[in-house]
Amino acid sequence: MLRYAVFLIFIVVGFILSHRRKLYPIVAVVYVIALFYYTFLSRMELAATTEAVVANSTPVVQHWWVNAAYEIFRMKTSSYHEAFILNIMLFVPMGYLLPTIRTNHKGEQESTANGWGMHWWSSVLICSAASMCIEILQQLTGFGMFDWNDWIANSIGGCVGVVILIAYQKITKAALNRASARSGLVFKYQRHMNE
Repeated sequence: MLRYAVFLIFIVVGFILSHRRKLYPIVAVVYVIALFYYTFLSRMELAATTEAVVANSTPVVQHWWVNAAYEIFRMKTSSYHEAFILNIMLFVPMGYLLPTIRTNHKGEQESTANGWGMHWWSSVLICSAASMCIEILQQLTGFGMFDWNDWIANSIGGCVGVVILIAYQKITKAALNRASARSGLVFKYQRHMNE
């Protein structure tokens, strides 16, 4: 349960920070590092090594934060449903980060009709392809195994990220339209009062 809360916090904070032009690269880099960690590094069998070291040394007092960190940062789960949900959550940031890339290969500003750097369906396809590459690399490197369910969950996560971005942009646009309509009415009212 703690892992769900931490993932959700990172998704929300990442979404908020990714809309600030200067923080976007930082959010993207942190996400790529987290994705690499959860898909490859967390699958290493460090627990066995740690237990062997602890067994040969003096007793270590386990602090609550050590158990909490272990719970958050390990990717292995005992439940199929928990793994499916975590895989969805893992790719949500990719879904909302990809469409907002706005530069072409020359570093010039480029956008589509919706103001994004790519269409929503391109983002979904890239999320799905990235997930497939990760699954294949896990199988080839031995840091996991190819799992169709993981690929499906990751693809769903990318779709959820795109839907969140679309909903956010529609809500923001509607709010701006309402605000500009109100300011237009206020301006007309002030102009009428000055005449």
